[in-house]
Amino acid sequence: MSLRRNPPDIRYETYDEFIDDKGLVLTIRPIAMRPDGDLAEWRRGSRHYEVLIRRQGSPGRATIYYSQGPGVRSEPSPTDILNAVALDMSSYINFQSADDLAMEYAMEPREASRVYKALAKTSRQLSTMLDEDEIEELVYSIAEEL
Repeated sequence: MSLRRNPPDIRYETYDEFIDDKGLVLTIRPIAMRPDGDLAEWRRGSRHYEVLIRRQGSPGRATIYYSQGPGVRSEPSPTDILNAVALDMSSYINFQSADDLAMEYAMEPREASRVYKALAKTSRQLSTMLDEDEIEELVYSIAEEL
């Protein structure tokens, strides 16, 4: 995915507006542990979720994993999930490689490669139901800040 030189204007006030406009359905299911191997950084008492994102009328879907540290007491909302996805996609759009990601976040190259591959996978899955402009809207065009 290439970086847009002129990001779109703010089009949505909230993530819920984006969800409604795009016909997205998020199914959030608690799981005991993350199957993607991303467990080392999570403290005991953290909670993990598998999230299925699909779009009404589209065969596409994305399965992502979302975690909360032990200090967060509430269940994640679709807004929480999409905010995290938007932040992830922002990193994927703005960094051209795992090396760029490693330099920006002072990560070990192996860890940066694993993270970058996960971001690429999420981007591929999202692109089965949202076009590039809609993904950029998710990243750049929602006013709500969490």
